[in-house]
Amino acid sequence: MLPPSKRTLQLYTLYETKLKFYLVASDLGCQRFRVLKIDRDPADVLSVSADPVEYSSGQIRDLLATVEAAYRGKGGLSKRLAGYGILGFIRFTRGYYLILITDRRRACSIGPHVVYEITGTEMVPLDPAAGRARGFTSSFHKDDEVRYCEMFQSFEVSKNDFYFSYSTYDITHTLQWNVGQQAKRMAEGEPKAADGRPLCSWDSLNQMFVWNSFLLGEFQRLLGAEDQYWVLPVTHGFFGQSTIHCYGKLLNLIVIARRSKQFAGTRYLKRGINDLGFVANHAETEQIVYDGTSSMAHRGAGLFTSFVQVRGSVPVFWHQTVDKVPNPKPNIQLGKFDPVHSASRMHLQQLFQAYGTPLIALDLLKQNEKNPRESPLSRTYREVVEYFNSQLPEELRIQFLPWDFRAACKTKAEKVINDMTAIAELCLHRTGFFATRSTSGRTG
Repeated sequence: MLPPSKRTLQLYTLYETKLKFYLVASDLGCQRFRVLKIDRDPADVLSVSADPVEYSSGQIRDLLATVEAAYRGKGGLSKRLAGYGILGFIRFTRGYYLILITDRRRACSIGPHVVYEITGTEMVPLDPAAGRARGFTSSFHKDDEVRYCEMFQSFEVSKNDFYFSYSTYDITHTLQWNVGQQAKRMAEGEPKAADGRPLCSWDSLNQMFVWNSFLLGEFQRLLGAEDQYWVLPVTHGFFGQSTIHCYGKLLNLIVIARRSKQFAGTRYLKRGINDLGFVANHAETEQIVYDGTSSMAHRGAGLFTSFVQVRGSVPVFWHQTVDKVPNPKPNIQLGKFDPVHSASRMHLQQLFQAYGTPLIALDLLKQNEKNPRESPLSRTYREVVEYFNSQLPEELRIQFLPWDFRAACKTKAEKVINDMTAIAELCLHRTGFFATRSTSGRTG
């Protein structure tokens, strides 16, 4: 596992003057402080600079007092708000806005690495005039800037399962990837991260699961390589933790679901695959188990196991038509004809690259229907897999498992559980799972 971080920036306070914002961030113990300066420029250019100096609590008080004295008689220095991280910056028609995480909830701990859920945000205009309703072009038409702000803020991040971590642990990747990266760095003799900064770089993040990459893009590019600790990637999905007592041991069970930002959308409106090989509503699910009774777990060592699977829409071109009249079962229509399945090929290549072999495709669609609806889609899915298997060596071929889930649910509960257990055992036997060694934390 990765060692815990003790000196990351977690507490943020935003101060403002007439010309600048000063974002002061510190560790949990308020012993070390950093400062980010943000120009309050009404132009369409984001201007930020990270102070390279690390301040003590006394030094930061002196710095703020100096700024206060410099702006005395010009509006002074005032505290705007407190928070826990930068979600990003955004611009609509004029000027930028800073989006600050103002509240958080502890979601789970992967060993010593804490993951938080965002429960509050606030959008602060850098240009004081940008957030005002300068009004209305008529009694019925709002100013475009105001309209776009309202549309953006109508999506409440705090109610939609967004997560982040200050740790050296990269939550956009699996446990296996994190442990592998740490082992690689140790083998290559790379130094540990200074002052608890994340060991992962912006380029090493799994961008499929970084939902604020657009909001952070310009900001991240303006920062120097040594200032990337201000960048806080946020992922969407689920992070949950429970404890299990097993033969006298306290086991921690963590379930993680990382939802892809690529080709995401609401049910019925996003189905199938796009031209880039991304499927609708793709999610990577990871189950992590570790021994909570071991003191080594809190230091990032001990025995950790991980099992990963992915789910998503059937990787062929298809869609459902949503009528104005509500229909609980919209018709399924196959999309454009692709004789060589180029989009499906890209999707499978992504899976091979991310997870290796073997790949098992579990099809939960209906197999036999009086009025065919899902079954034609299932047949197409099977044909695509068979097409690629005919071109792959035997050891790389995809195992296709059709299981009519709805038909199974109409049988006795015991049979459903037995069927699911058999499928789980088959998959686990073929793919295996990842485990660290209990003595050193090295891969096992």
